Amino acid sequence: MTKVTIAICTAGRRPGTLDKCIKHLMELNKVENIDLEILLVMNSKKPLEDLWPNIKYLHEPKLGLSTARNKAIEYC
Repeated sequence: MTKVTIAICTAGRRPGTLDKCIKHLMELNKVENIDLEILLVMNSKKPLEDLWPNIKYLHEPKLGLSTARNKAIEYC
């Protein structure tokens, strides 16, 4: 089985779009031979953990896309 981690970096400003993205990615879990992990790296102060209980959350207090990407790389 192949393990795949998809990192989404967000400030949480567009929860509707984020919800749609996560729902589509969760459909990939149905593909055989893929162990999918969705990692949400947030710069948001809003707690989003309750919206999607099946994904991994990381909080990055320092703003910026590069910082959030680096946090995802550190995790992986």
